[in-house]
Amino acid sequence: MKKRQLIWIGLIGVIMASCGGKYKITGKTNLIPDGETILLQKQNNEQFEIVDSATVTNGSFSFKGEQKSPAIAILVHLNDKQSQIPPQLIALEEGDIYVTLDSVSHISGTPLNDRLQMYETKRRSYDTRIRNITNRYLKDYLSGQLSDSTFVILKKAFDKEQKGLETLTRNYILANTDNVTSIYLFLQNSFLFSPEEQRELIAHAAPSFKKNPAVKKVSHMLDRLKNVEPGMPYIDLPLQTIEGKETSLSTYIDKGKYILLDFWASWCPPLSKTNSLFKTIIRTI
Repeated sequence: MKKRQLIWIGLIGVIMASCGGKYKITGKTNLIPDGETILLQKQNNEQFEIVDSATVTNGSFSFKGEQKSPAIAILVHLNDKQSQIPPQLIALEEGDIYVTLDSVSHISGTPLNDRLQMYETKRRSYDTRIRNITNRYLKDYLSGQLSDSTFVILKKAFDKEQKGLETLTRNYILANTDNVTSIYLFLQNSFLFSPEEQRELIAHAAPSFKKNPAVKKVSHMLDRLKNVEPGMPYIDLPLQTIEGKETSLSTYIDKGKYILLDFWASWCPPLSKTNSLFKTIIRTI
């Protein structure tokens, strides 16, 4: 009897394991006509690959599939060049995922998608205010009506919103470094953070975050940037004079003075053959 019970328990375990990772995406849209196609694209390394497609019927569409561990994906209208809806980011994970594709899209249903939606909702507010400030600046600038006082006001407002967006994104990344959503948002929003801030985010991240191939590339780049950051000592480069004599950068370095380095491609003429105006500027500097 006990032996039979163990067998049944084992079979149930196998059945449950085989059912794991299944997802269902149920979507609605008012902006994509019936008969149009929506693509489900999953991120593979640094590319998005099509894994499924669905046809809009009566304003609805759906996808079913299996995803053992969460992945980043997007829903894209096949006719995306004429679409009013930008690609919708989702976390492809086990469970029922609900999507509304509209001028303002919405995702929900699973833990990661609920977190993403909270972030996206708050981010939209920042993005809207930043866009309005930028449009105001461009309008006044192009019309010749941008005064110094208006510029100061707009810049102050822009910096405030940019800082708020930076804080929102940093907090999300730090709270979610154990899942794929933080990796994606870190890579897509690296422009918000200085090199030192990017290093700190990586340093405080979970091991899976640090091991991600794309994050490792960023880490490598950040390590190289250390050599050229303000305050770092220069690298004593071997040089050659116009006459062909060997020298080094340290020969021209004088403490407390600025040195201008001019780099040009191999097909450009040497500095001695450039126009006199350019040479005058160099001597003045």
